Amino acid sequence: MQAKTYIDYSGRNVIHHGGANHFMGFEAVGGKLYLYQDQLEFKSHEFNIQVHSLFIPLKEIKEVGFYNTLGLIPNGLKITWGDGKTEKFVVQKRKLWREEINKAIGQ
Repeated sequence: MQAKTYIDYSGRNVIHHGGANHFMGFEAVGGKLYLYQDQLEFKSHEFNIQVHSLFIPLKEIKEVGFYNTLGLIPNGLKITWGDGKTEKFVVQKRKLWREEINKAIGQ
């Protein structure tokens, strides 16, 4: 299944997007994950305790892997970037996410 691109409200080309949870400590912060031509961006919903945005430049992504939430549920996407820093997300269709991110970073 191929992701479909669209132009967002700021005029940027969105390669892939979807609902996601971003783990911050023990809290899974709900929001949306966007893949742009130059970065991966997470925007939390406003009603979370830890409201935030996260921007990961694609040129800094070293590896896109998987993990199982609670050690059982195969829905985790792990991004390793920078100096070994990792970010964990819960997404639907994690294989498609990995495929689209790897394509965007040229792997």
